[in-house]
Amino acid sequence: MGRVVILLMFLFLSQHAKAIVQPDISLEVFSSGYSDPLAVRNDGVNNWLYIVQRNGEIVISDSLGNKATVPFLDIKDRVLSGGERGLLGLAFHPQFKTNRVFVVNYTRKNDGATVISTFKAFENNLMEANPKSEKIILTIPQPSANHNGGDIHFAKDGYLYIGMGDGGGGGDPKNYAQNLQSLLGKMLRIHLDSDSTYIIPDGNPFKNDRSKLGEIWSYGLRNPWRFSFDRLNDDLWIADVGQNAFEEVNHAPSPRMGGENYGWRCFEGDQVFNNTDCNETYDFPIFTYNRTTATGGRSITGGFVYRGSEFPDLYGYYVCADYLSGNFWLLKQDNSNLEVILKNKVVSNITSFGEDLDGELYASSFNGNIYKVGSLCSDLKIDSTKIQSISCPSKTDGSIEIFLTNPSEQYKVLWSNGDSNLIISDLEQGWYQLQLTDSKGCVLTDSFEVSFSKALPEIVMEVDSLLTNAIGSYQWFENGNPIDSAHEFFIIPQQSGIYQVEVTDLEDCKLLSEVFELNINALKDNKSMETFHIFPNPTNDFITIKTSQNFNSKFGTVRVFDLNGRVVLEQTMKNIDSPISLKTLSKGIYFIQLSIEDAGYRGISKVVKIND
Repeated sequence: MGRVVILLMFLFLSQHAKAIVQPDISLEVFSSGYSDPLAVRNDGVNNWLYIVQRNGEIVISDSLGNKATVPFLDIKDRVLSGGERGLLGLAFHPQFKTNRVFVVNYTRKNDGATVISTFKAFENNLMEANPKSEKIILTIPQPSANHNGGDIHFAKDGYLYIGMGDGGGGGDPKNYAQNLQSLLGKMLRIHLDSDSTYIIPDGNPFKNDRSKLGEIWSYGLRNPWRFSFDRLNDDLWIADVGQNAFEEVNHAPSPRMGGENYGWRCFEGDQVFNNTDCNETYDFPIFTYNRTTATGGRSITGGFVYRGSEFPDLYGYYVCADYLSGNFWLLKQDNSNLEVILKNKVVSNITSFGEDLDGELYASSFNGNIYKVGSLCSDLKIDSTKIQSISCPSKTDGSIEIFLTNPSEQYKVLWSNGDSNLIISDLEQGWYQLQLTDSKGCVLTDSFEVSFSKALPEIVMEVDSLLTNAIGSYQWFENGNPIDSAHEFFIIPQQSGIYQVEVTDLEDCKLLSEVFELNINALKDNKSMETFHIFPNPTNDFITIKTSQNFNSKFGTVRVFDLNGRVVLEQTMKNIDSPISLKTLSKGIYFIQLSIEDAGYRGISKVVKIND
């Protein structure tokens, strides 16, 4: 049985493992000179970045980081700015190219209410918007100066999502986040049916419940300071600022059903905060960190899943940061496992993240800079690999050689067999893992398989026989045990089971076939079978058959089939001693079957045709 188990283990190995480089966050100043930037957006059309400033201005930066001298929009006259108030969010309509409509979220002068309104860019100048084109869509009163949320995005469903804080005050004293008759502490979803009105989408979970507000998509949020949609799969990621102990990230995979309750104020993170009237099912965060400067922070800023192409090692990671500590986190969800990478004290006062048209990632800081987010480790890669297969499963003559893009750099090399060279040799069959570390401390891991170059013997079934295509000496196995005297290229099995054949080729290399699982009921009959001689063998064209018996009847049927068991030639012989032409067959290995029904004889032999 041991032979069968070993073979199955080999069959389930993949040919090559994908190289993995753990990213290491880097920030490079892309543009500077902004006043309290709170958001970075693109319009889906132009290769520009729109920088939202707390004071009520939106400023354009070109693809080189050059800041425009004239604001795209200036509504300082209607924005209440300071602390957590101001011009907080920007979202471009999916049809901005044709309708020139975009949406903003700001706190209004005089009363501090949240205003969601549309504006239009000038028809003849998309680099400027008309401040007089405002159409107020939604107004939400704010009981306090903090926890306004403020982020807005269009998702792939075409609807506008609005992140609302709980209205402020410590511990959500009015329990707005759990109150479905309040828009505070919620994620809202609406459909802009014009530039001045909206309707509630049919899929909203509470649209048909008059005791709840239909605009609500999900709830139980304290202060969602930046949420985003993954541009690849439309997953929703929400960063929610904590109260006393935990900052959290919530993840809603697509397709989303809506109605999620993220727990606040009943829970902070996944821990009980205030359990008064808390008896629902809650969606706990995918990630939390506590309020320590070294490994955590005190105010999370949500980011995006990186889907750009410049930093392949960063691809698929959700990037977020803490405003006060300057710590960054990279999160990647793989089924039920969450990979977490912490980078300490990168840049503090990060207020938001944003993407450009190509999915490259940017971050804004209250220091006035816009940073391009990247990875220090993206240039660590293997240029090419040369793998020498072993000549036989029992040999140890395999080798692996790695060629690097920058061979002059100092690398630390460590193989799973303990070797520290770029080329390792005298290898047996198996997998070998490489850990490559460059001078920056970036680490690449990859795995390579050393296999053998020869093809395994194949087994095909012909009527009641099992045949192999390989040339050499043979030993057949049934259920992992050798079959006595089974040393021909065929056997006639007598019972159901798992069969294999080991072929020792002309170079004395032993090769074990794949398993062949046989149901004896599938056999057509159980006549005895013998081999006969073929002359000449190998052949160019004609062959003759010589059996060990003399038959009174000279009539017989000859069938020729290929290694896949397909019949490629069949003819009735009036004289079985007559030559048989194989002229129509391509070169290769074939099986010749001779049946003489009157004598109850059936024989089979192998022939090699050496020309086309």
